[in-house]
Amino acid sequence: MCTVVLIHRVFRDRPLSLVANRDELLDRPAEAPSVSAGSALKVLAPRDLRAGGTWLGVNSASVVVAITNRFGLRDDRRASRGDLVRRALEKPAASEAVEELARVDARAFNGFHLLMADPSSAWLIVGDGERLEVSALAEGVHVVTERSLGAGDNRRELRVGAELRERVARGAGLEELLAPLARHIALDGTEVEATEQTDPVASTCVHWPLLSYGTRSSTGIELGARPRILHAEGAPCRTSYRALDAELTELGLNS
Repeated sequence: MCTVVLIHRVFRDRPLSLVANRDELLDRPAEAPSVSAGSALKVLAPRDLRAGGTWLGVNSASVVVAITNRFGLRDDRRASRGDLVRRALEKPAASEAVEELARVDARAFNGFHLLMADPSSAWLIVGDGERLEVSALAEGVHVVTERSLGAGDNRRELRVGAELRERVARGAGLEELLAPLARHIALDGTEVEATEQTDPVASTCVHWPLLSYGTRSSTGIELGARPRILHAEGAPCRTSYRALDAELTELGLNS
């Protein structure tokens, strides 16, 4: 489970904002975001130490990429979906990334939703394990979870989308856009401040101790006149966000 929200070409001085939570098994090893040099571009991304890929990143050409799983049957023999993000981040424009990734064999990967954006364009590729569907995204707020586009119960997507659209309408900054990602929904459907057990389908900040599963990290990216990245290496309900200013400078986006 994951929640990704893209705000694209709504604000003139910050045409691209993205906020995202990563939900995963608590013992799956991962590294916090760091800068690495690819074939031609620098990339800032966390890393999944088990499969070697990533779920989110930004490169030195201002291309932002994020992926969620798509709810459904899975085959562990298939390739890591994190490799799709890595490949997209090698491209200098979102349009080039989608051209590259639209050619992959959908049957090689379990289901996914792959977002690719830069300040000029935004794209979504949906793979269901059998075929790909590619869409250009209009200006506005786009919410993607593992249950989007008919994959399952979309209560979280609807709730987060409504709250984020209200915040965007009043010009909210990055911290305000991240706030809905710390929401807990109890099993009875009510919102609570904190809990040891949340409804994993409805909550953005997930705590599921029975399965040793939950929200592992939270990230906000804002590109424009004043680029910013905030990252919490832990559940955002109890982990402070850290500004990745040094990493932005190393990436060349914070000159």
